[in-house]
Amino acid sequence: MKHGAAVFFRFLAVFVVIFLGITAVVPQSTIKDDDAVLPIWNDVNEENGADIIEVFKLGIITGGTDGEYGINTPLTASEAAYASVRIYEYETGRDYSFDYHKSDEGEKYIKKAEKYKLWDDSLPQKDEAMSREEFAAVISRLDKKSEKLNEITDVAGLDSLKHKDEVLKMYNLGIMIDTNITEAFSPEIKITRADASKLIMMYLKPQRRIKIVMPDYEAMEKKITETMSGWQGDWSLYFEDCKTGRQILVNSHQVYSASLIKLFVAQTVYQKVADGVIANSQKLENEITKMITYSDNEAWKYIARKLGNGSYSKGMAEVTKTAQASGFSDTGQFYQGSHKNYNFTSVNDCGVYLRGILNGTIVSPEYSQKILSLLKKQQHLHKIPSGIPDTVTTANKTGELDYMQGDAAIVYAPNGTYILVIIGDDLNNGYGQVSKFTELSEMVYEFLN
Repeated sequence: MKHGAAVFFRFLAVFVVIFLGITAVVPQSTIKDDDAVLPIWNDVNEENGADIIEVFKLGIITGGTDGEYGINTPLTASEAAYASVRIYEYETGRDYSFDYHKSDEGEKYIKKAEKYKLWDDSLPQKDEAMSREEFAAVISRLDKKSEKLNEITDVAGLDSLKHKDEVLKMYNLGIMIDTNITEAFSPEIKITRADASKLIMMYLKPQRRIKIVMPDYEAMEKKITETMSGWQGDWSLYFEDCKTGRQILVNSHQVYSASLIKLFVAQTVYQKVADGVIANSQKLENEITKMITYSDNEAWKYIARKLGNGSYSKGMAEVTKTAQASGFSDTGQFYQGSHKNYNFTSVNDCGVYLRGILNGTIVSPEYSQKILSLLKKQQHLHKIPSGIPDTVTTANKTGELDYMQGDAAIVYAPNGTYILVIIGDDLNNGYGQVSKFTELSEMVYEFLN
């Protein structure tokens, strides 16, 4: 009896050691689902879990073994090639070439993907991270028969892509992370495991794909042009649908800027801070805040003198220099006779500037975000924002003189973000024509939403 008890307890001790060893290696708990044991990862929740669980059950992307799936972990070329091979063999009824993904066998997966014509030398190798554009190219090569949901041919930003045709195919199939094509298929943004799982399930389950309803841009442009043509003064407009990149430009040319110039002052001072020419301080940040959100002129002059080592005119010369170097050819302070300098810009320069803010290219992503956060706190909301429902977020900067009125805005509308810039120059009683901004803003919003 004693010998039998000893054997039993030795067996129990070995079992406990083995159990503890397993839980140390795979710490996530499991749940029973459709006769499959599924891990519960710490970073997976109801919002992102459906796609992840499905690709895991199919053995396409297995995730991490440290208690987290790695929803924000960039997908490697090895993982992407393995996933594409798995999907191809699943759809064609072939036996699986590989039972599961091994991190040190990336070359095997890529070689097999090349055999299936899913991979080539234009794509990353081994453990290199995949971009959104590159992963879209791989998924597009899997699809041979799907019907198009969308008929998009004119999308800004595609010409610079290495995989333009494959990205456009994905867009038209409705397989996308979101409807902003410049972000959905960006060559600069790495595809994460969570986003890759979403794209894979949109490919495998067409009912999850996105149908894009394109606004009637031609009708909108015609109505805008006809409306503005009947107004006193010199009116110009810039519009860009950030979802598709489609632009409308009406009568853009150099005009008086008034306080719209402060957008470019903010760019210049942050560029000097980023370059280490000017030291940042709470005082400087406070003045930038007042200049943008309240359009405070004293704050503007303080910053200009800071840029010009005490001289306002030299400071504005720095603003002009920065604007010109950034491609804003209509913007800056220019001599106009009678020994006076005046500030100028155009709707195109302001519109492209706001696009740069959204893309993070005004100085840097950090400083673009700083300026954007101030524009969202804007106190002068009586122009473009006044034509938009109060529930919709806007980010804008106004400019006003008796003979000039302007507003440059980003509108985060339900059907997609857009940029709208309106300037009226050479006006009689400019302050009495503010309602025209509301009229145009309502018109654009209703066309898009």
